[in-house]
Amino acid sequence: MRLGLEVVTGSLYDALERAQVAGRSHSAAALESTSSLAHSPHLTQLLRSLIDDTEAAERCANWSYLHPLGFHKLMLVNAAPLFDLRLHVWWPDSQPGVDHIHNHRFALASAIVRGGYNMQLFQADPDGAPMMEYREMISPDGGWNLTPVGPAGLCQLTSVNLGPGASYGLATSALHRVDVVPGSLCVTLVLRTTHAADLATRVFARPGQAVSRSIPAREMSRNSYRRQLAALVGELTS
Repeated sequence: MRLGLEVVTGSLYDALERAQVAGRSHSAAALESTSSLAHSPHLTQLLRSLIDDTEAAERCANWSYLHPLGFHKLMLVNAAPLFDLRLHVWWPDSQPGVDHIHNHRFALASAIVRGGYNMQLFQADPDGAPMMEYREMISPDGGWNLTPVGPAGLCQLTSVNLGPGASYGLATSALHRVDVVPGSLCVTLVLRTTHAADLATRVFARPGQAVSRSIPAREMSRNSYRRQLAALVGELTS
């Protein structure tokens, strides 16, 4: 059976709803589904399905953009508020993004498709490394606004190198940062699930590090979106 857009969307609904009915967290179901879909043959079928479906591709392009962290967010399935599925792609010629430590407004499961990165996890610690904390909110125009909170301390819990085939889940409270090797291709598949009650994100920067208080969303054209999908199919089948 071909893993087209409708099949993938239906299977994700089923997996997450079964977990909910059983009274279990979405995290295990999300991680299992993401790991399976990240296999090249499965993901290639989904991307080709989107390329062939002009209307679906145009809708997804409207939810795709160049993220301030340096990757291109390519929406694949938007089934909010239950979930959405997207690719995060750092192309070899991508410009470096900001390297802020942050959490997310949602729980997520992620799987490395190509390349890899180093991920560090942190926790709040008054005696840890000095940082400046900001509160990030989505602005009405679709970008992000950062409001200073004040001095804070963080300690690093772990640092791990993740390569193709690796997968992991993050709760909304997890503070992390990823470092992608400049000039390399890195592709991750991300499934967003449970949203936190607080719609703000905690962002931490080193004292003196420049932080933009208002960050616009760099929207992606429909042609750029489709070109990137086609380029990824080429990468996955080479």
